Order: sequence, then structure tokens, then C-alpha cells
Amino acid sequence: MKFPSGEERLLRNTCKATLGMVANEKHKLLKYTKAGINRNLGRRPKVRGIARNPVDHPNGGKTKGGQAFRDV
Repeated sequence: MKFPSGEERLLRNTCKATLGMVANEKHKLLKYTKAGINRNLGRRPKVRGIARNPVDHPNGGKTKGGQAFRDV
């Protein structure tokens, strides 16, 4: 098998390979500038549990200084 760099290698008959280049390789470099674009792609926003109210999440309602409840 001859590579685009000019290098040649011998392969066994039992080996399987896919030849060619990856299409659209810059796709991972895209920056989505608006939240609406992500929503249209089906990605939901991530909200930390600690930022929610205590009725909405088990970790909600805590302050940065410690926990809001006290064990007696």
C-alpha cells in the first residue's frame, strides 16, 4: 500500500482498512455564538443543582458559606 507521503507498507490479506481523508475536519472548531443555535441542535442548557431552589433539586438552596440546613 502506498500512502500520500510516498511511504510504502506491506499489509496482510486479513487486515481491513478504510482509505481516504476525513471530510469536514474543521467541524469541531465551530463556535456557536447564540444559545438559540445550540437549542436548535437539540442541546439543552445545563443548570447546576446548587443554583436552583430547594424545592426543585436536592442540592438547591445552599449558600457558599455552607449548607442551609442543620442536623440536630
